[in-house]
Amino acid sequence: MYDRILVPIDGTPGSERAVRNALDIASKYDATVYVVSVVDNGPLGRDGARADRVERAEKALEKARREAEDAGVDLQAELLEGKVTAQIMQYVDKHGIDLVVMGTHGRKGFDRFVVGSVSEQVVRNADVPVLTVSLGSDTVKVTSVEQAHEIARDALAARGYDDITLEQGAYDEPSAYVVQGVADGTRCNVHVEKGTGSPHVVELGSA
Repeated sequence: MYDRILVPIDGTPGSERAVRNALDIASKYDATVYVVSVVDNGPLGRDGARADRVERAEKALEKARREAEDAGVDLQAELLEGKVTAQIMQYVDKHGIDLVVMGTHGRKGFDRFVVGSVSEQVVRNADVPVLTVSLGSDTVKVTSVEQAHEIARDALAARGYDDITLEQGAYDEPSAYVVQGVADGTRCNVHVEKGTGSPHVVELGSA
């Protein structure tokens, strides 16, 4: 299903969780994971402020490399400079990315965006599916496909979809169930984390 997966990271818990989700997906589909950390080249105040950001970015990339090695997944990591959203979108085009995985802040297990955030801008403008990994606040251990279906339906409804049809069964990945369906004419995959119950919606386009 996916060959090239991009994960923009910034060293926060949300982006670290996005890396783990991307590695799970890559291991299933034998995909390559591309991890980038973008240092904004705009005004940063003192020279030390920029140096601190570069150092944090390099540490985050190195941690992702170690996790990929442990998982046996091919990973390429790169430090970029420039406007964050623009660099991500250019990277998607340049490297033929077919899935973007990004961390977001959330509440009640459903994705919520800060207007103008990088995640929101990428979701709105990307021509490829974007999987948003919410930090969430609820912890619900998911042990059955039936539970995953309920959570997936609620997640799609929370996004404003009305006419929701879910396919029977689900893909059983190491850390999540993947529920497939159609919502208001849009094909969707909902990744439901087994350990937390957090749903992550990937919109695939018109059914």
